[in-house]
Amino acid sequence: MNLYSRKRKWKWLLGLFALLIFGSTIFYTDHLVRQIKEADQKNLHIWADAVNRKAALVNYTENFFRQIQEEERRRVELLAEAYKRLILTEDQADLTFYLNMLENNKTIPVLLTDQDQNILSATNIDIDLSKTKKLEGELLQEFTKYPPIEVPYMKGKRNYLYYTDSRLFSELHEVLNDLNQSFISEVVLNAASVPALIIDSTR
Repeated sequence: MNLYSRKRKWKWLLGLFALLIFGSTIFYTDHLVRQIKEADQKNLHIWADAVNRKAALVNYTENFFRQIQEEERRRVELLAEAYKRLILTEDQADLTFYLNMLENNKTIPVLLTDQDQNILSATNIDIDLSKTKKLEGELLQEFTKYPPIEVPYMKGKRNYLYYTDSRLFSELHEVLNDLNQSFISEVVLNAASVPALIIDSTR
C-alpha cells in the first residue's frame, strides 16, 4: 500500500471518528436538554402547587380577619346600644342586664366621650383618667381608625363610643402580615430559579 492510500485511509478513519464523536455529543446534549426540561417542568409544577396552596391560605386568613373585624364592630354597636339603654332605663332588672353586658367586654378597647371629646370612661385600655381627660393626640389617632358610634342620651345631646382593634386581633394581624411578606418573598425568590411568568388572572 503506497503512502497516498495510507493517508487517505487515515483521513477516512479520522473523519468517521469525528462523526461518531459529533453524533455522540449531539445525542448526549439532546438527552441532557430533555432531562433538564423535564426537571424544570417538574419543579415548575411543584412550585405552582406551593404558590396556589399558600395563596389560598393567605386568602382564607384575610377573610378570617375580616370576619373578626366585622364581629368586633357588631359587638361595639351592641355596647353603644347598652350605654344608651343604661342611661334611659329605670327598670332595675334592665339596668343590671346592661351593666353586665358592658362588663363582659374583656377584649375590645373602648372610650366613651362627650360631644367635646372629653373622656367619660375607658375600658380595656391602660390610661389614667385623672391625667388623660381628653381624646387627643396619639390617643385620638389610635381610636379614630374606625368611625365612632353615636350614643344619644337626651334630645340634642349625645356621647360617642370610640374603639380600636382588640389586642388579640392586632397580634393575629401581625402574624397575617408576616405570612403575606413571607409568601411574597418566597415567590420572588423561587421565581428567580423557575422559568415562569406570573400574571394577575383578575385583569
